[in-house]
Amino acid sequence: MAAVVDADYFIHAAIAGKLEYVLERYGKIITTAEIYHKVVTKGKGRPGSAEMEDLCDRGLLEIVNPDSDYKRYALAKGIDLGEASGIHIAKREDHIFLTDDRRATIAARA
Repeated sequence: MAAVVDADYFIHAAIAGKLEYVLERYGKIITTAEIYHKVVTKGKGRPGSAEMEDLCDRGLLEIVNPDSDYKRYALAKGIDLGEASGIHIAKREDHIFLTDDRRATIAARA
């Protein structure tokens, strides 16, 4: 089982120095283009950006694209597109979804 991470969870884990723990515990980190864009492109120079780029370059973080249904799911559940894309991948591929967002947690459990 791999861990699908949302942007804020990844950023906080990077700040706390816990990304290696996530890798040890789950073997692989997965995210989506939506989340990668938020952390690396929009967040250039901010915490988590260099770490996500580095893990991606080292092949320890995989970017997976969800089906287009996640956008409708985001609207229906009142969560952002990044969280919805991560939940969609986690459910589709039977992985754990790591988030610090209460609404996303509730949506993922539904």
